[in-house]
Amino acid sequence: MLKQTVYASMIALSMHAYAIDLKQSIDIALNQNYDIKEQQYVKEEKNANNNAAFAPFLPSVDLAYSFERRDETIVNQSKEDSVGSATVSYNLFNGFSDIFSLLSSNYVYKSSKYTYEATKQDIILQTKQAYITVLKQQKNLVTKEDALKLFNKQYEDARNKFDQGLIARNDLLEVEVQMLQAKQEVIRAKKELKVARLSLNNILSNALKTDEKLEELQYEELQYNTTKEDFINKRSEVAALKMLMDSYNAQENSDAGAFLPSIDASFGYYEYGDDRHIDGKEGYPENQEIAKVTASWNLFSGGKDINTVIATHKKKKQVYAQLEKLKLQIQLQYEQALEELEVAKLNYETAQVALEQAKINYDIVNNRFEQGVSKSSDLIDANFLLSQAKQNFYSAYYDKFLAVATLQRVMEND
Repeated sequence: MLKQTVYASMIALSMHAYAIDLKQSIDIALNQNYDIKEQQYVKEEKNANNNAAFAPFLPSVDLAYSFERRDETIVNQSKEDSVGSATVSYNLFNGFSDIFSLLSSNYVYKSSKYTYEATKQDIILQTKQAYITVLKQQKNLVTKEDALKLFNKQYEDARNKFDQGLIARNDLLEVEVQMLQAKQEVIRAKKELKVARLSLNNILSNALKTDEKLEELQYEELQYNTTKEDFINKRSEVAALKMLMDSYNAQENSDAGAFLPSIDASFGYYEYGDDRHIDGKEGYPENQEIAKVTASWNLFSGGKDINTVIATHKKKKQVYAQLEKLKLQIQLQYEQALEELEVAKLNYETAQVALEQAKINYDIVNNRFEQGVSKSSDLIDANFLLSQAKQNFYSAYYDKFLAVATLQRVMEND
C-alpha cells in the first residue's frame, strides 16, 4: 500500500504544464553544455590541422616581383632593374617525414573524436546526478514540511491540554521548540532544493525555467547491463589514449626522417626589366625558364635531431603509462559501481520496511498521546523517527538510480 502511495505521489508530481523529463534534460545538456561545445571546437581544430598536414603532398605555386634602384652601380650593373617570376616547386623526398606527419595528425584527430565522446558521457552522468539530486531534495522538502505539519498539530493539541491543565508548561515548551526547529529544517530544505536546481540549470546552460517541474524517473531507467565484453578497451578515454600513442609513434618516425636526405624540384618562369616595368632588359632574354632539382642532407645538427626523436619516444611512454593507469582506474570504478548498486538495492528494501514500521509506530504513539497515556516527548520521538524513515526511503529510492547511472557511465552503456 505504501509503495502504491509513493508512486502515485510521484506520478502526480510529474503531471504539470511545464514538466521536463530526464531524457529531455540530457538532450538539452548535449546540445547546449559549454564543456561539450569546447570539445567540439577542439575536434574541429584537430580536423583542420589534419587537413593542413596534407599540404606537403601538393605542389607549391609562388608569384614574385622585385624592383631595385641603386645610388651607385658597378660594372655591368644598371641603375634600376626588376624581375617577375612564377615558380612551381615540389618536394620529391624528405625521409618520409610528411607521410608520418600526416598519419600522426590523423591519429590526433581521431583521439579528439574519442575525447569528445567521453565528454558527452561525462555530461550525461552529471545531468543524471543533478536531475536526481533535485528530485531527492524535492522529497526532502516534502518530508520536512510533513514533519512540520505534525508538529503544528501536536502543538495545538498540547496547547489545548495545557489550557485544560492536563500537561505542564515545560511539556508545551518542548513541543514548541521542536516545532520551531522543524520550521528551520523546512527553510534549510528549501535552500538545498534551490541550490540543486541551480546546479542542474548550470549543466543545462540556463535552459531550466524557474517554474519548470521535473518528471519522476521511470522503471526503464533502472535497466543496466553488466555483461558487456571488453568494455574497458572500448571506453572512449582508453581509445583516445591509444590514438594518441599511435600519433606519437608516427611522429617519432617522422622525426627520424631528419636523418635522410631531402630532394626538391622546381620550375620557374622569369621576365626582366631595366626599370620598374617588366618590359625587357638589355643583355637578358625576353623570358627565361629554369628547371631545378636540389638534393640536401644535413650531416650534423648538434644533436638536435636525435634528441627530438628521443623526446617524442618519451612522450609515447608517458601516454602508455597514462593508459595503463586509466585501465586500472576504470576496473576499480566498475567494482565500486557494482558494490554501490548492491548496497542501494539492500538499503531500499530495508528503508521500505522501516518506513512502514515508523508509520505504524507514529499512529500508535499519537493515539496514546491523545488518550493521555504517552508524553509529548514520546510523540516528538515518533515524529522524528517517521521523518527520518521517509528521508531514508526516498534517499534509498533515488540512490538506486544514481548507482545505475554511475555503472552505465563506467561501462559506457547508452
